[in-house]
Amino acid sequence: MAHEFNNPLGIIMGFVEDMLSGMAPADPNYRALQIIDEESKRCRQIVRDLMEYARPRSTDFCSTSIADAIEKRFSWWRTVSTSRKSLWRKS
Repeated sequence: MAHEFNNPLGIIMGFVEDMLSGMAPADPNYRALQIIDEESKRCRQIVRDLMEYARPRSTDFCSTSIADAIEKRFSWWRTVSTSRKSLWRKS
């Protein structure tokens, strides 16, 4: 999918670069082309960031006690249910 975004983006960036290189900064279109250039580079970075985000990461496996995990869950549930009961009583 990144390829589908990067291809047209690269073409836009290339055309803008060519147009800017042959244009005087005093030209009325110069600033508009600069903005297109800056925003296209920002889009390219967004695509890179999304690709990095989507890339699988390594997982560290470790042993765990099922009994401890269940006890933590029940402890959490007791805390939540006690808090809820006290909220109901205040109403």
